[in-house]
Amino acid sequence: MIGEDDELGAVTGVQFEHGPGPYVLVGHSLGGAYVRRFAQRFPGEVAALLLLEPLHEDWDAFMPEHLRLGTTRPSDAPLPEPTPEIIAHVRRNFAQQLAAWPDPIREQLIDQHTTPDGLLAGLREGRNISAMLSELRTGGEVPDVPLIVMGATAFDPGQQMFQSDADLREQIDATQRLYRAVAAAAPQGEYRVLADAAHTTIPMERPDAVADAIADLLEPVRR
Repeated sequence: MIGEDDELGAVTGVQFEHGPGPYVLVGHSLGGAYVRRFAQRFPGEVAALLLLEPLHEDWDAFMPEHLRLGTTRPSDAPLPEPTPEIIAHVRRNFAQQLAAWPDPIREQLIDQHTTPDGLLAGLREGRNISAMLSELRTGGEVPDVPLIVMGATAFDPGQQMFQSDADLREQIDATQRLYRAVAAAAPQGEYRVLADAAHTTIPMERPDAVADAIADLLEPVRR
């Protein structure tokens, strides 16, 4: 978590390697919460925001009770052990999503993300969700910068392992209402929906849409 007394250089060293800010920040899922918290802490360093299916502090307000965060992912619940069946399922899905990628990179990514430790890493990081959302609620305003919120409406193969199709449809419908509201609440906000991508697959299945959104956000910044 970003502490109140942290300096920008202690939070990220990228400013020295990739030039001075402000930056166009892209956050996916939990990363969407991270970049918005960064924007709260360092508003002058943010030129624009692209949020891909972001976690948001108003999630529970838009979800039916059985899909709220406290119901679906209690922070003190033991982490599930990835079984060989789960690992094989994830590996097949990941290989399919990366089918067009060059061989050396594709195989490295598949191997890295489908080991038991790789699968558990995301679950471990998810234990920060409650604390992160609390920080966002009390962290002040996000700066008035160009914002694109991107939602996906296809079923997510990974989520289908743990949720029924009926629950997933409810969740997708609710998240689209949430993301529309988030974009509408921002003076420079825009909502875009991708019917041919799922929550975890946006960067892999629709990199063109992500690149187009970044280009659109850069246009007013470069004027």
